[in-house]
Amino acid sequence: MLKGMMDKLTIINKIIKHYDFKSDVAFARHIGVSAQVVSNWKSRNTYDAELIYSHFSDLNPEWILTGKGNMLKEITDETEIGIWEDVFNYKDLYEEAKYTIKLQKKYIKNLELQLNKNDNNL
Repeated sequence: MLKGMMDKLTIINKIIKHYDFKSDVAFARHIGVSAQVVSNWKSRNTYDAELIYSHFSDLNPEWILTGKGNMLKEITDETEIGIWEDVFNYKDLYEEAKYTIKLQKKYIKNLELQLNKNDNNL
């Protein structure tokens, strides 16, 4: 193992502890491998980093590979903005908001008519 790198056994154990898996079997089941595979990883001080990352994408990929840095990804304002820009199309949101307001105005108008009708019947 290179100097300064965390061993894979420690990384696996930290992942299991962080996500509160009650056993290696529960961890293995979550990532879709047998308990024997996890046992082999631990005894050989290795694992499938891509497989682990595919199931725990909030983990820092550098940490998964080397044990260096923060265990979890850091979310920056730019990252969050990028995520939301990918999720939302602002033009569609604007059009949807306009349509919703139009429906609300119609609803209010109908309520006013109903109230006036009720007032006249009193």
